[in-house]
Amino acid sequence: MKTIDQLEKETKRLCTSRGHKMGRFVRLHYGWSQKSERIEASSTCENCRMEVFITTSPYPNEIDISGQAIGLTCPGNNPIPPMKKPKITIEKSPNAPCCFLIQQVGTNKSILIQSDWDCPGIAQLFGWVPCSICDYTDGTIDCEHKKASDMIAEAKEVILENLSVETEDPGYF
Repeated sequence: MKTIDQLEKETKRLCTSRGHKMGRFVRLHYGWSQKSERIEASSTCENCRMEVFITTSPYPNEIDISGQAIGLTCPGNNPIPPMKKPKITIEKSPNAPCCFLIQQVGTNKSILIQSDWDCPGIAQLFGWVPCSICDYTDGTIDCEHKKASDMIAEAKEVILENLSVETEDPGYF
């Protein structure tokens, strides 16, 4: 059986190898004296708040060292770089003159946009706002200030002004 000091030293080494900066261990003694058989301790990473737990006399269904800090890399110390979102462009469809294509940059993937009702959502990718006064419409239904047909026409103009302009893909691909 390992002593609490041996377990703390081993645990700190293991957590440090995962990038954690563990704080001081807090000990709990079970029994009437400081020399009881079962001693538990816990510590928390100062960067990410993940915890680790140790016990000198684990029960049959326990292990002596456990917790997130023992099994997971510290995100506070080693931040995971954000994924690059794919870029898209809007193009006029060569085969359907009244339609647009959403194309993923650097690939042959594209989506045909043939409904006028899709234009307001696409125009919003380029900063267009259907109604800046009330903000109660997505551009496909009338509001107190504008008719849907006017907003759809505006959205088409915004798309035409932004043909071939790269923007982040919100989830088309």
